[in-house]
Amino acid sequence: MANPATSILGPSKDRTLLFFITDEGRLAMNEYTTVTMEWSANECPLHAALPTPNHISAAYRNGMVVVYGMIEKEGTPAGKPPQYIISELSPTVRYFAEKEKDQTAMTTTINKLAVVGDQKKQIWFYYLKLKTDTGPLELRSYYVKEGNPSKQSTVSQVKAHGKSRLAALYLPETNLRIVIYQSENNGLNIATIHDNVVVTEISNTLGALEGTPLTVSYSGTDQNRHLYLYYLSNVLQLTKTVGTWNGNSWIWNTQPQIVGSRFVKNTSQLTVTQDGSNNNLFFIDDESETYGYIPDALT
Repeated sequence: MANPATSILGPSKDRTLLFFITDEGRLAMNEYTTVTMEWSANECPLHAALPTPNHISAAYRNGMVVVYGMIEKEGTPAGKPPQYIISELSPTVRYFAEKEKDQTAMTTTINKLAVVGDQKKQIWFYYLKLKTDTGPLELRSYYVKEGNPSKQSTVSQVKAHGKSRLAALYLPETNLRIVIYQSENNGLNIATIHDNVVVTEISNTLGALEGTPLTVSYSGTDQNRHLYLYYLSNVLQLTKTVGTWNGNSWIWNTQPQIVGSRFVKNTSQLTVTQDGSNNNLFFIDDESETYGYIPDALT
């Protein structure tokens, strides 16, 4: 079982769907029952010939789980970096945008992606583009409603590290989008996006691994909200920091110990789902070749 991976609760909320790309370039899926977190199915290959490395993300659209990722654009000139187009990988494999101008907007040489949605008809794609050969990466956003690309924009407040990955959340009560990324100084930042964009540093994260995988979840309501951010330290230790909303901003605590925390293989992705009392973290540890999980109690 290979990197990358993404997970999401199934429609009935009683099982976690873990999607990943195999060593053979096939998108595959395994299921865990939410209560016991035991395998409930064997590896189920879905499609073949997907590019790796890749970065995949899952979201609901009109009640259906859709997996998104990158497909390499054909015809890249020799000596030039590959071009990737944001695409659906399941239930079908296709470029997400049908029109050429939208495909161009959703094309990048940086194979990093995070997707969030309202589980109905709205989806936001967040991805990175290189504006200059030596400058930081820019965060781009593509907003989609009713399944048709409708608005592309640059989140100009974000300047990301050249190896940054992305994690994102949608907060339904407020229509806020949260994007986590690695800044140029190697620490982690949070961009809170609504009518405007507010970017703040996340304290005590300067020890993050360069290019660390990222995953984030939340619990509580608007007045008692907690964000759980998971990443790797520069010694590949699985690490957590928790943000609490004080009504105006996020207050981050020092990294509490994760019970059962292990060292993570440096090629692993991190992904998380919740079962009501725990964040269930999926990753490949340094002694394994397959994704396993550990539960981490909610605050």
